Formats: sequence, C-alpha cells, structure tokens
Amino acid sequence: MSPKTHAKAARRRVHPIVIVLILLLVLALVALVALRLVDWRGQRVEGTLTALVNPWNAVDVAGYRPTLTEVEGKQVDQSCAQPLTNMLGACRAAGHAPTLSVGYISREDLEKGTVKAQEAAEAGFSEHEIGLAVDILDQSGSDPASSGVAAWLRDNAWEYGFILRYPQGSEESTGMAYSPWHYRYVGEAAAAQIQQLGITLEEYVNMFYNDSAAVVFER
Repeated sequence: MSPKTHAKAARRRVHPIVIVLILLLVLALVALVALRLVDWRGQRVEGTLTALVNPWNAVDVAGYRPTLTEVEGKQVDQSCAQPLTNMLGACRAAGHAPTLSVGYISREDLEKGTVKAQEAAEAGFSEHEIGLAVDILDQSGSDPASSGVAAWLRDNAWEYGFILRYPQGSEESTGMAYSPWHYRYVGEAAAAQIQQLGITLEEYVNMFYNDSAAVVFER
C-alpha cells in the first residue's frame, strides 16, 4: 500500500472516533446545562444558597442540608451565622433593637407545632427547615411592618446577604403572604442583584437559572 493510500485509510479509521468524541462532548455540555439551569415551578437550583423552597418546591426537593450552629440562642446554618451576627450588630449600632425570633425549625417541630414561625408554611415546605431563614422582630413590640428594625432591614439586609423573602405584593410569585419579619440568606452576590432589581427569589431563579439566561452566578 502506498503512503498516500495508507494515510487515507488512517483518516477513515480515525473519523468515527472523532464523531464519538464530539457526541460525548455535546452530551456532557447538555448535562452541565441541565444541572445549572432551572424553571422555578416544580424544579430547583439544588443544594445551594439559592435553593428554592416554596409551596411548589419541597425542602426535600431543594436538596439543601444545613450544618447548624447557634446565633443568639437560635440555630441557623453555619453559612449565614457570621453574616447574621454582623447584621444584627449593625442594626443595633444604628439605634434599633432587633430580636432573633426564629431560626432553624426541624420537620418534627413543625409537624407537632412545638416551634412556630411568624409566617405560615406547611412542614416540608418551610425555609426554616434549611436553616437559611430567620424571623427578626423589634423588641419594642412595634408593628413588624413599620418598626425601625423593619425599615433598617429593608434598606440594609442585602449588604449582609439577606433578602426580605416575602415582600408586599409578591404573593403570586412566592405563594406566601407578606411577611416583613422573614429574611432569607442567599449570599451577598445574589442578595445585591435581588435588591437592585426589586424581585423575589422565584423571579431571580427564573431569570438567572434558565436556558435563556445570559448570566449564571457562582454558587
């Protein structure tokens, strides 16, 4: 066989391998996209600080498993413990008197009603089960929606990675009633975007974790 003929035969032998490698690469990319992108109803950004828990997405589906520690006598996930401590300290330094009313609540306590959150969420569908949600009230007993603590948190919580989880007028999006005391830790980057855009976590997830998204934030 001449060298020219041998080279042609070699190319014919390599060609199917190249096709297989390309197909494997495409499948890997598709799998990666499928893992990163999400539609917020019935699906999730799984196991991350932006893991979605609401009346449509159960805690077990969200996939976030808290590692608990204590802040001011309440258990929370360790990822938000220091930011929460810093936020409460800054709020007090501004002349307010916040009290950490509720942190983590176990499934068992929710089912039995042993510990109750200010907002009503069924066991298995409560953000308090993942340790990233807290209820913060004003020690003065003022109206939770108009107290100094509430106003300060609305303006500043995002700097510490927290968002007002159920804002007024967001019931259709979140599936929950307005809850001015309920804050959720999502990390500083996501909190800044949510605050700037004036959207809910559901809208944020839908905007940045779907197949038309131009940006996917680090987790």
